[in-house]
Amino acid sequence: MGLGATSYNYLFLKNELSNNQRELMSLSNQKMALARDSSKISREYQEALNKKVLKWSTNAGSSYTDLTYDTLMKPCRANNFEPYVLSDLKGRTVVDSSYLKFAKMISPDGKSGADYESVRYQILSAATGIPVSNIMSLYNSDSAIYDKQKALDEVGPEPSKDSFTRVGFYNLFSNSDDKTAKGLIQLYNMGDFKGVTSLDTSEVTNYLVKNASPYFLDKQDDFINAAKALGEEYQTLFNKGEDYEGGALTGSKGNYTFNFQTYLNELCSMANLDINENGECLWYDITDESYSQWETQHAEWEKAYNEALNEYNITVDESSRLLTAEQENLIMYYDVIFSSIAENGWTENDRVNDTDYLNQMLQNNLYTITTVTRTNTINHALKTSDWSNDYQTNIASNFKNIFSVSDTEVREEAMAVYEHKKNIINEKESRIDTRMSTVETETAAIQQMIKSLETIKNENIERTMSIFT
Repeated sequence: MGLGATSYNYLFLKNELSNNQRELMSLSNQKMALARDSSKISREYQEALNKKVLKWSTNAGSSYTDLTYDTLMKPCRANNFEPYVLSDLKGRTVVDSSYLKFAKMISPDGKSGADYESVRYQILSAATGIPVSNIMSLYNSDSAIYDKQKALDEVGPEPSKDSFTRVGFYNLFSNSDDKTAKGLIQLYNMGDFKGVTSLDTSEVTNYLVKNASPYFLDKQDDFINAAKALGEEYQTLFNKGEDYEGGALTGSKGNYTFNFQTYLNELCSMANLDINENGECLWYDITDESYSQWETQHAEWEKAYNEALNEYNITVDESSRLLTAEQENLIMYYDVIFSSIAENGWTENDRVNDTDYLNQMLQNNLYTITTVTRTNTINHALKTSDWSNDYQTNIASNFKNIFSVSDTEVREEAMAVYEHKKNIINEKESRIDTRMSTVETETAAIQQMIKSLETIKNENIERTMSIFT
């Protein structure tokens, strides 16, 4: 019985040992699977961190907004009312449901080369809510304004003053026999007048205001004001008696240096007088015979110019009363979109209103962005404006307002998902480790018990054998 019981216990423990070893193997495999899962979610998290998204910026990337279909194809502040046409690989304009009815009116089959002109005003009116008559007036007024601008240009430039234009203050003073003028010439030629102990700018100012100013024609008032201001400024400086560097008055009190040439250069700059390519001040000899001829020509020119300018301003004013600047921008915006649909054809895809989808299409270069440069040609016979478009297509990554940046929302969502999955894995791994520790302890005990039974079994066999021997 003792040997039988021992054998039974031995077999039972061997079976338990086998079960424990299988469970340990299973637990080990589960841990390996968890390790693979951990590597997978770490990889997914890293990919999310590296993921880029296209954003729209109007300030060279200082700040961003979402890049949406409306940003490109709808008038708004984000695009500064400038249309950016979304195009597919065939160059067709991509329209959503809001544009679909207009696209079908322009080109029912979506093909390029459609007749837009016949429905232009009706479609623009429907899109903007502005009456057809006002929209038509915008295009017709372009012709009227152009005509007035042309008439203004045809008046020609102001008659030339070259025949009586002179250079430099020295020549201006030399043009007079006045005693003061001769004194100014001497002061001019002196350059630096050193050891100045007294200064009275009033005589110079009076001469410049009364005698020199008429030689500057329409700049006469500016010259007079500058001469008075400059004289007062230097008189004040001299009276203060401080040390000065730069300018016409330099040095210390009692030993000042005055440079009349510098004084006159400052006057020229302050009065904003005409100068030549060498920076020399120009004046106009009103005593020359050609001046009187110029006066007559100039009076005729000025009259014609003012009349043409008045006509131009009236026409522009009348045009501006029909539409606000915002309404004009709105009309021109949609005109670009619709003319692009007509010339290049269109394709419908309402999924473009999904920002993520639009991002993918642009990042994969399946969609491009087309800018449009417009040229206005006036048809004088019909009194209308004929607009033509020049298209420039770019992939999103080359577009000036689009930047590829890290997706903050994706990063935050990825972090939350990663932490959630990692916690689940850690919890499972903790349970497995606890169970493995328990099974390993049980296994060690079973192995010790088996070893003890094997010893007892061997001793029993030896004792039994000894009886029969």
